[in-house]
Amino acid sequence: MNPKILADLRQILATLYPDEANIRRIVTDSGIDLPRIVFNSTAINTWHSVLTEAEKVHQIEALLDVVEDEYGNNQRFQSACRAYRQSIDNSDRAPVDMHGFGRAQKQQSKPGRWRLPALFLGLLLFGVVGGGWYWGIFSQRGNGNGTPIVTSTIPATLEVL
Repeated sequence: MNPKILADLRQILATLYPDEANIRRIVTDSGIDLPRIVFNSTAINTWHSVLTEAEKVHQIEALLDVVEDEYGNNQRFQSACRAYRQSIDNSDRAPVDMHGFGRAQKQQSKPGRWRLPALFLGLLLFGVVGGGWYWGIFSQRGNGNGTPIVTSTIPATLEVL
């Protein structure tokens, strides 16, 4: 989120909710973890802490929705919400971090990306730790004509079973 939008939201929220009890209620209703918020003697600093944490856990939209239920007709609040949402739409990705050091990238989950390497790693570990079940299945000892033969590599302790 760009610093101007952050400052506007912070100022408006501090005006609408100047006391700690209301800030705690809004934070709780937004689903933000209350112990992660630093409550200061001034509302403006507390709202800065709330917005910083909300951005970290991608809950700014939830926070704005809760405030919108109570102050949806407030013109300044509507304007700040519109500016925030436009900045998100224009960036086409996660908002800029609170300090303007760069853009936070959305993590795209690709569940199948690591399946094959994990399978090979599992086979390697099982082959080493499990007594070599998968290593040595194809023996290089031939039957005399150069054709490899398949030999069991199951440890002798398991062959008895």
